[in-house]
Amino acid sequence: MTTQDIKEPEDLIQVQLRLEEEMTQRGADRFLRNTSRATEGNREDQTAYGRTILAGRITKLADAITAWQVAAKEGASGLRNSSAYKLIGNTDAKVLAFLALKHVLSGLSTPRTVQFVAVAIGTAIEDEVRFANIREEERKLYDKIVKGAKQRTSARYKHIYATRLADNHDEWEGWSRTDRLHVGVKLLDILQASIGLIEIGTNGEGTDKALKYVKPLPSTLEWITKKNDATSLLRPVYEPMVVQPRDWTTPYDGGYLSSDIKPLVMVKTKNRAYLEELVSTDMPIVYDALNAIQRTAWQINSKILEVMKTFWDNGTIIAGMPPREGMELPVKPHDIDTNPDALAEYRKAAFKVHQENLSLMGSRISLGMTVDIAGRYEQYRKIFFPYQLDFRGRIYAVPHINPQGPDYQKGLLRFANGKPLGEEGWKWLAVHGANVAGFDKASLEDRVHWILKNEEEILRIAHDPFENRGWASSIDGVEIDKPWQFLAFALEWSGYVAVGESFVSKIPVAMDGSCSGIQHFSAMLRDEKGGAAVNLVPQDLPADVYRQVADLVSVWVKEDSTKGTEDTLKHSDEGRAYVVAGTKALASQWLAFGITRKTTKRSVMTLAYGSKEYGFKEQLMEDILWPAKRSATLPDGSVDASRFPFSGDGFSAAVYMAHLIWGAVNQVLVKAGEAMAWLQDAASLAAKEGLPVRWTTPVGFPVMQAYPALEPRRVKTAINGSILFLLMNQEKEGLDSRKQSQGISPNFVHSCDASHLMLTVHRAKQAGIHSFAMIHDSFGTTAGETETLYRVVRESFIEMYTEVDVLGSFRDELLVQLSEKQKKKLKALPESGTLELAAVADSRFCFA
Repeated sequence: MTTQDIKEPEDLIQVQLRLEEEMTQRGADRFLRNTSRATEGNREDQTAYGRTILAGRITKLADAITAWQVAAKEGASGLRNSSAYKLIGNTDAKVLAFLALKHVLSGLSTPRTVQFVAVAIGTAIEDEVRFANIREEERKLYDKIVKGAKQRTSARYKHIYATRLADNHDEWEGWSRTDRLHVGVKLLDILQASIGLIEIGTNGEGTDKALKYVKPLPSTLEWITKKNDATSLLRPVYEPMVVQPRDWTTPYDGGYLSSDIKPLVMVKTKNRAYLEELVSTDMPIVYDALNAIQRTAWQINSKILEVMKTFWDNGTIIAGMPPREGMELPVKPHDIDTNPDALAEYRKAAFKVHQENLSLMGSRISLGMTVDIAGRYEQYRKIFFPYQLDFRGRIYAVPHINPQGPDYQKGLLRFANGKPLGEEGWKWLAVHGANVAGFDKASLEDRVHWILKNEEEILRIAHDPFENRGWASSIDGVEIDKPWQFLAFALEWSGYVAVGESFVSKIPVAMDGSCSGIQHFSAMLRDEKGGAAVNLVPQDLPADVYRQVADLVSVWVKEDSTKGTEDTLKHSDEGRAYVVAGTKALASQWLAFGITRKTTKRSVMTLAYGSKEYGFKEQLMEDILWPAKRSATLPDGSVDASRFPFSGDGFSAAVYMAHLIWGAVNQVLVKAGEAMAWLQDAASLAAKEGLPVRWTTPVGFPVMQAYPALEPRRVKTAINGSILFLLMNQEKEGLDSRKQSQGISPNFVHSCDASHLMLTVHRAKQAGIHSFAMIHDSFGTTAGETETLYRVVRESFIEMYTEVDVLGSFRDELLVQLSEKQKKKLKALPESGTLELAAVADSRFCFA
């Protein structure tokens, strides 16, 4: 089908309903049917690589499942009474085979435990059992929709007619998580025994407590590597739409047109009572913002797709594309059989390589799926993305490829309805180009100047991105941060240079909050010091809170390098001597390595979301020390001390640095710490009474934080003849008081940034903007409309914190829920500072 084939609205409705059908598990029958036709017509060579092999394996797996069903039915009562047989003993074996294989293959995208994959399979099976009857009944509904839509006169009425007819729900008593586990494990067992493809590995050989992982066999990896075009088996359930999604008017009625796929709910939660409460909640701004974002029309950027697909097909490692081959395992020590320490060290190193390879494989699969979906939807002039909320009100796109995805997905997408750049738009396009390049710490004028300075190189890139690859490496000494978005910018800049201010620009231009969580805490407590650190006040150059914290830490480290503690000698319980590094040595190591804003960035960013000293240590290991050691490790296994001056894996250095960063952020960002401490105390009081924490956001969205108490339960099962004890968390009565306290700070501030985003979209829509690229604390529209959005995003921030005392409202709602005894224990709110919120309107860098 080509773009020219799609002319009338009723055709698009037909296409959308067909696409939704293809997103479902009905794809199993179609997959087998098409392959069978190809075989019968001696056209096997025309099928996609591996399709015939997979079809054969599905058939073989289905036969094995049928054999198990028959054996269980006719055999001993123990088999008939097993949890798995009771639930799927009468389900079509072909469907079970397809779903099991689909989720095993798609589950390879990230390292996943047996529990995770098994429950995913069980959940998909439950959905299939639940919706099988609905889909059969809906064949008549499908025909009725198409026929009725053609009889409507306008596109809008055609759409309304189709969406209302497709609204269909049922009553269903769900399976328990343990039920899903048993079903999934049984199918994994049959799959492994009948067709191979996977093996069950651990993260620690020979230990009972080792996590069990579903791992692909080498032959499976080879198949995935060779198969460049993702098959239907690797396609996600949810994909973009070619007509506008249904508007949300209740928590149950938005998104896709038909019930041929699992219906969406507006808020991703399992709490049905909470969803029912939302039905009667008056929140017009929430619905208006969510629907406005859903109505934004997008399209695939064909030029970006061409470049990406060419490099992907050729196996070129560029612009963040993953390598086709995994890392090699470390060389086994010569004394591995006799030296327990050497064995333990090897296991640790080998596991890290396995994890890295699984992650790389996940990246390969994700990129392949993205290229496949983009290729199939490139033909449509407009595509749309359904959105949902999480329980805090944050907005998330549903399909795999979406405007909130990684750089390569953002680069592939552009607005379908562009706007002429105009007098100011070309400058915002230039600012966007500098931002995605990584030249984003300068003034707005300097960012524009940087683009103009490098215009010749940018135009060469646009003319031939295959030959001129600076977009994927560096330009003028700046290492390109987001290469695919920069390439999309280069193509648009070329259009502007050729046409001028009348050029119709379609790529999203985003303005990001400056350490958003701290911005919100600073605003609610009028913190003049914290507000200045995160650009809530006008300044000539953008403030850099990460650099401020890093500078303070550097002062302390330099002091420790001369005045710190000395190393000490200690002994283990077995009498083995070891050295504990003193702060003098640790400080010297960090000075040799270097302390930059990158060292402190993630810790400062996550402070507002509940991260503390222990979390800082983990972040330093993941972001700084492990990557540094990997890059400093030579082919013979030795480590270049000039590039990695730390002892061991750097753990002691991470503990030391985390302690200093924690001290620094609490000096630079005092009020944020006070607000978080107060929220945690308040949540603890509610938890002591077994109460969830409820509050209403500034835009009227009711939030309920309720982390259930969980208890571990060992489930006995078997795979490939081996008994496995899998640990499952099972809900019990009451709430997890620890999670209630730890979760309140990030959840509260996320509900605030979600409210700001919704209010901004609502006001921007009133100002005439209809194209939105929104990601929590990132606000995007066309370059031609960015000047308007620049103003609206600031005005909305001021409006929200001027008209609503968010902490005071939270306290008042909590007091209604607490007993008299706990009310007396609730501390007074932290004192407010002197920050003038009106100054945000004149701050150029708070959102830029």
